[in-house]
Amino acid sequence: MIIAYGVTARAAKSVYKELKRAGKPVHLLILKTLWPVPENVIRKAAKNVKRIVVVEMNLGQYVREIERILGEKQVDFCGQMDGWLISPDKIKEAITHG
Repeated sequence: MIIAYGVTARAAKSVYKELKRAGKPVHLLILKTLWPVPENVIRKAAKNVKRIVVVEMNLGQYVREIERILGEKQVDFCGQMDGWLISPDKIKEAITHG
């Protein structure tokens, strides 16, 4: 499952659609609010997934919240903080190659 918010959501949605068309098992959760953390929404969305990739335009602050909530799941981070938007290719790389 891909979790994204804000400006990264569009690139994440693009990757989600591409992987779905290719028949890959993928889910997408676009968060509209970060605080208070929507813990029940996140838990419900991740109930039947094994791995979560959190996409965010910072150094990984929100991924820590996801790890706290979903400690039993594999949670990976795809992010950057260099002034450039995260590309769909970078997200796809994080998903397919960990």
